[in-house]
Amino acid sequence: MKRSKIFLLIMAAFLIWACSENQETKTDVEKTPVESSDEAAIRAMIQEYFDRVMEGDKTVLYENEFSYYTDDIPLGDYMEFRQVLDYKYDTLAGVVVDSINVLGDSALLWINVHYSGVEGNSREHPYLLKAYRSGGRWIRPYLSHWEDEVEYLEQIRQYDSAVSAEENK
Repeated sequence: MKRSKIFLLIMAAFLIWACSENQETKTDVEKTPVESSDEAAIRAMIQEYFDRVMEGDKTVLYENEFSYYTDDIPLGDYMEFRQVLDYKYDTLAGVVVDSINVLGDSALLWINVHYSGVEGNSREHPYLLKAYRSGGRWIRPYLSHWEDEVEYLEQIRQYDSAVSAEENK
């Protein structure tokens, strides 16, 4: 009887040890974060944004403005604005997206922009940018503002609602 109790205790200890071994190996596996489709779309948008600006294509700034802004201001006028004319693109050397935090229809981006100087020196500067989902895509507005876009979309909704009510009479 004594031997069977000792045997059972040894087996129980072995079983506990074996089970704890499996748990440790499962928790030690490093988890790699999976990028969501929104994060991938934002990363692609910001990369294209900076690539085009580095090439001197400032129309990407206009293409990333909110609809209220582009509906009111034509591209030709936009390209004549001082902020657009003075946009320093010739020193841009690249951008690295450090992280993206998607918050529904907006996202915070932590990026590092690399600059190269005329003398060949280079530097980098961290930025916190905000991107927005607008018109079924992600944008990074330069001169337009989210609050004005919300007001504009509300006015459109009210207008459409009034037209619908009028047509139903």
